[in-house]
Amino acid sequence: MNVSITRRRLLAAGLAASCVALSGCFTPKLYEDDAYSEDVSGFMITKDGKKLVVLGTRYHYIFDLPAQLRPVLQSGYRKSLRTTFIGFHASGGSVTGHYRIVLPKDASDDDRQAAAADGFTSAPAGLVLEGDIGGKRYSTEGFAAQDKAATQPFNRPYSIYVKQSPSALGMGLRILATPVTVAADGVLVLGGVVLVPVALVVLEAQGGFHFHP
Repeated sequence: MNVSITRRRLLAAGLAASCVALSGCFTPKLYEDDAYSEDVSGFMITKDGKKLVVLGTRYHYIFDLPAQLRPVLQSGYRKSLRTTFIGFHASGGSVTGHYRIVLPKDASDDDRQAAAADGFTSAPAGLVLEGDIGGKRYSTEGFAAQDKAATQPFNRPYSIYVKQSPSALGMGLRILATPVTVAADGVLVLGGVVLVPVALVVLEAQGGFHFHP
């Protein structure tokens, strides 16, 4: 185990030295752990329902929302949902995760029928919709810290837990600057589309979180 860690650090140092001679090489850190936790200031969704943005301290995580989730997030039963995102995994600038959305057993018949029409299936907890999401990880270096005025405050501090691919550790992979910007009125914008906050209700251990839009 110690030999493996030492060899990996030596490899990272060698690659970093090589980067000195290459003008296009960007090395944010020589060595990173294979997992980390990060404080989060907010969860946002683009107004068109296409992107989920997780605002971390070191990184912004921008996920593509699957088409099947868009009607769910705009549905009449959305406030009864309990949604969990877990299994964050990053490799360089790419990131993936898993979602599980539950409509509880005590939901109304109308809500249950609507959820079933949107693809929910029966499970012991109620009606469930789950799948994977993917997107990009961006550096927050230089980001104007005005997002506190635009995000919704949480009732307690929390963080997400992210695993990294061993192949990405210490390799000097380029992490681009976040495309999230702050408008003059303090509203956050992504690609010209306004971001709206997602209301957090319950947090789970080990990086999972529940929310309802």
